Amino acid sequence: MTKFCFDAIYATNHATATGLAFLRSAGLFRKPIVAPLFALPPGGRISKMIRHGFSEIIGLSKLQADMLIRRYPEIVNRVSVQCWGWDTNVEHNRRNPENFVLSAGRTMRDFRSFCVGMKHTAARAKIYGPHGCLD
Repeated sequence: MTKFCFDAIYATNHATATGLAFLRSAGLFRKPIVAPLFALPPGGRISKMIRHGFSEIIGLSKLQADMLIRRYPEIVNRVSVQCWGWDTNVEHNRRNPENFVLSAGRTMRDFRSFCVGMKHTAARAKIYGPHGCLD
């Protein structure tokens, strides 16, 4: 990997990011690794190496970043919060507002569980994804 010219690794896949962080921690390459993470592996030596291997960990919300810092205080200086906004093109009609639950996204979304949960509410649901809107 060191023969390629790059300044940093931005890894958005959780498995790839943690694997690369482990390899960096083991000294196999020195380039910084930046990744948006929802969670880190639980304790242990390998987990500690993975946490050490990240240059920057991006939380997609303050709540998520705070949770990571509480669980792993040693990463406090390497965690930032980035609010990405919508991750898909959502068309919302503001002239006719409705009350509904909105689920937007493209990657690793568990729409089946979302729909099961929505059955137990009186709210309408709209799921926006790469193929448009499902009502």
